[in-house]
Amino acid sequence: MKKNLYRLISLLSILAITQMFCSCSITRNVTVQGYEDLDGNGEKSENEPWLEGINVTWYGITKTTNANGSAQFPTQNFSFRADCRKARSISVQIPPEYKMTQHPRANFFCDSTMPLGFEIFDAPADQSETAYFGLQRKEAEQLPAQESVVETPTEAPTEEPFIPAPALSLEKTVDHNACSMAGEKFLYTYIFRNTGNVPLTAPFKLSDDKISSFVCDTALETLTLQPNESATCYAQYITSEQEYKSGASIHNQAFVTAIFEGKEISSNLAVQDVVCYPPPKDNEPEDTQDPTLEPTPVETPEGEGEGEGEG
Repeated sequence: MKKNLYRLISLLSILAITQMFCSCSITRNVTVQGYEDLDGNGEKSENEPWLEGINVTWYGITKTTNANGSAQFPTQNFSFRADCRKARSISVQIPPEYKMTQHPRANFFCDSTMPLGFEIFDAPADQSETAYFGLQRKEAEQLPAQESVVETPTEAPTEEPFIPAPALSLEKTVDHNACSMAGEKFLYTYIFRNTGNVPLTAPFKLSDDKISSFVCDTALETLTLQPNESATCYAQYITSEQEYKSGASIHNQAFVTAIFEGKEISSNLAVQDVVCYPPPKDNEPEDTQDPTLEPTPVETPEGEGEGEGEG
């Protein structure tokens, strides 16, 4: 009894295994065509391109899609044994950057209920069928839908025309501003600067109503000053005997000029005063008493000039 039961189980197992395979004859042309599913809806749209270079396998035969996204499996006039479960599907080798949105389907596969040794002819050889598959890029899936934004055209900023504005400034200083003797020396410094927006060219001319000789840090005959550049000159002045004794201020003024496009550009007038303190005159006595003090009263001796003529 037990032996018969074991035999029955073994027979059923063998029968189940054999029914997993079938013998098929491919009798029609099959085209598998792939496209890039841009919107991910699983349907081919007009603006969605075909995919080239994708490997497709069907019934053990592997083809690569061409520029039109097609992999063609022509009529095969032979029978072969295949796993009927696998034979029902078309295998697409999906690149790692893609995911599948439409699976390829064909309507003629081996029937898995047919035992090994049977041939199945699905349709006449003159017929053909196309199975489509769609792939979508994974990063496109993660991106949110873009809202259409209508940009309002903006007018280009109007560039203001350049207006030349030549300008020149002069600063004049002296090392000390008081004289206490004849022949005292004073050092004047002249700093002139291009305060405009255009270069100033030579010749630069420095003028002072009391000084005619200057020492400069660069030659004024070849000098060019760009905007905000400056140059410096120096001059020495010696007080005369008359200036010292007169006690008057030594008042002198200076200015500088340069050239812009053939026209002379003049600076401001820089003024500097030096005060002289003369010595006291020889015939003039020195007054040692402070004029602000009142004179001290002289006291008269008691009884003096009183009582005369009595007795």
